[in-house]
Amino acid sequence: MNAFLSWQRTCRKALQDLRRNLENPGSIDGEVAQEMPDPPSALTWLRAAPASTARALFGPDRVGLGQAWRKDGRDLRVLDQDGPFPQRWISLPFDMAQLPGRPWSSFGQVRCWTPQLEWKRGKGLVARWRRESGGWQATLRLLEALQQGIEQEHPPCPVRLPDQRPALLVSRAAWRSQVALALEAMGHTVPPMDKVVLARSMRQPLTEACTALDLLEDLWRAEPESWPYFLAWPGGPQLLGATPEELFTRRGSRLRTMALAGTRPRGVGRMEDRALGRALLDGAKEQHEQGVVVHWLKETLAPLCEGELRVGARRLRRLGRVQHLQSQVEGRLRKGQGDVHVLAALHPTPALCGAPRPTALEWIRRNEGQARGLYGGVLGILAPNESQCRVAIRGALASRGHVRLWAGAGLVPGSVADDEWQETSLKLDTLLKAWRRP
Repeated sequence: MNAFLSWQRTCRKALQDLRRNLENPGSIDGEVAQEMPDPPSALTWLRAAPASTARALFGPDRVGLGQAWRKDGRDLRVLDQDGPFPQRWISLPFDMAQLPGRPWSSFGQVRCWTPQLEWKRGKGLVARWRRESGGWQATLRLLEALQQGIEQEHPPCPVRLPDQRPALLVSRAAWRSQVALALEAMGHTVPPMDKVVLARSMRQPLTEACTALDLLEDLWRAEPESWPYFLAWPGGPQLLGATPEELFTRRGSRLRTMALAGTRPRGVGRMEDRALGRALLDGAKEQHEQGVVVHWLKETLAPLCEGELRVGARRLRRLGRVQHLQSQVEGRLRKGQGDVHVLAALHPTPALCGAPRPTALEWIRRNEGQARGLYGGVLGILAPNESQCRVAIRGALASRGHVRLWAGAGLVPGSVADDEWQETSLKLDTLLKAWRRP
């Protein structure tokens, strides 16, 4: 039997049981959990859900639909406000001091919410509601719409990009000028700027039949080692991607993060791949760039953690089409330190911003000339016992008829503009090649 049809048959009854449990919820906030088989793909839930509701995929195993509760703010204080549910999904822009403009306005500035329906692999589906008038009815309506959605199979449509070339939103000449400005600034800022990350973007036309979920399906297949993500609010564009970068994971008081920097392509064969990896490990520029991130992480997290932080050996992080330098950093949080303190300390990291952070961030605001929005921002789920946050890179913003892509390169003294252009081209091609067919 077709895997989807088999799942559909067993899921149908589980959803009916969940609906019955929601018919008399009482007058309090609450949630009901229902065991059910995992779908063939996490994207099955997103394809079945109505586009008129909030939809999110954070990692391969978590889907959130709708919003039982939501808070928006301009800084991290909104994450500390009391709410009806202990678990919160969050999105933070790259620069929290900038108001969200087009095309990012539908995502808000600092946003946290709890989904009405949440799926976790191996755990089934949880339905939540608020006690205010109609709160549980809204959850019930969403559940009914989801049940109707799974009655139809939504086969993925392989992406076929049109022959039109992407439109460069930053020209190569402009890029060279920006790199020259950055290198000059490194010798004159106070305190001295050791590194700054310069980003550029392009716009790729799409065929009429192509959807954001089709883009994500192909990208996830091309980069299975990465953390897939999707976020869409009603009436706005859809953010999608597959990021290799972990901001942090916390289990109890144990904290883990990573220093990820430096980029080289993967080789065609084993010998070429090993040679490119060795060149990355031995590259002075890449070692310096990654070393800046390691030093910053140790210096930044030391006041939040007990004892000495443990830094793993520098190693290669091999992905589908690129490879990076990575070191793992681990520690134990002091009593009284939590997720908000870690977010305030780490975001944005030197890998996406530069160092020292205030100097690099101010330089980016003055000179980059584009709003990054959620590119380089944070997506995550915070909960009392375990939290995970990832950096939203290797992604795109899909709107009707086109998709916009971003990529950045870390500039340090001695950087060469054309080399950094090639690095960003490699990162952009990681996305484009996932969507092109020979």
